[in-house]
Formats: sequence, C-alpha cells, structure tokens
Amino acid sequence: MVSRGGRIVGVVLAVAVVLWVVPGSAVAQDAGEVDIDRLVEVYNANVDGAPDIVRSQLAGQEIELRIGDGSTVAGADTGAVYSFRLRDDGTVADGYGEGEADDPDYRIRTSEDVFFDILESETPAEAAAAFDRHYEAGRIKINGVGVTNSVRVEAVKFAVWVGKTFGLF
Repeated sequence: MVSRGGRIVGVVLAVAVVLWVVPGSAVAQDAGEVDIDRLVEVYNANVDGAPDIVRSQLAGQEIELRIGDGSTVAGADTGAVYSFRLRDDGTVADGYGEGEADDPDYRIRTSEDVFFDILESETPAEAAAAFDRHYEAGRIKINGVGVTNSVRVEAVKFAVWVGKTFGLF
C-alpha cells in the first residue's frame, strides 16, 4: 500500500498516457492510498483499451518517473524516482519499483497531486480529461531519452492531438 505522502510507484501508470482505461475506484483503497500491485493488475488487464499509437510506442520500453511532492512537478534531478519496463504487449513487467532506470527510453515528470487527481476519477473518461488538463497545463512532462526517442515522443504527441481533434479517441 502506498500513502499520498509516501512512495507512489503507481503514478507511472497514470502519466504513461493510458490511465484512462483504469478507473480510480478500481485501485483506490482509502483517501490518498493506492494498492500498487492492484493498480498494475488492473492496468495490465485493461491496457488494450489505450490508443494503439501510444501502446505501440511504449511497448518494450523502459520508463523512468520522477514525482515531486504535493503540487510540485519534479525537476530533472529532483523528486522520488521510479522505473518500470513494459512488455512487448504493453503490459507492465515484474520488477517495477523505486530507483533510476539503468537505460531509460522515456522520462516522465509530475507531482503527487496530479497523480491522485487522475487516479481518483470515477470513470476512465474523467481520468482522461484530468490527464489532458494537467498535461496541457504543464504538470505532466514526457520526454524521450536520446534523439530517436525524443522524435518518437513528439510524433506520438502529434498523433494523439490529431486523434482527439478528429474524435478518433
């Protein structure tokens, strides 16, 4: 179990763009607490609901996440650090947890407040709206590591924007 003020590995799943497939009520236990193993379980069972462009770009990749305290978005070298690897089918592999990734493909920075706002959404649609709101406000930052992954991130961001603009997702 993870407390709001403690280590929140599960925010990885929120900011990886696919949380809209996991309603927060499925994993929240008490106000401000999350069962990380349950979050991974629910995420893995629902990952096929994420847009194909996002899921395909994250499949097989290693993600590093930095989480700032409260409403503070983590900086490049600040905040609690977590890492996880996604399998080729987009599900989270065993071994996710605290610590920097050895060779991350992507880095995500956000805050505890953003994570819980998204996670505590009642429906996937509300979670998606919260994610969009925080992303657009700069409270979720997603960057590729290296030139190739940086280009991929920008291409996915553009594809998602196009998809939303034309009602594809």
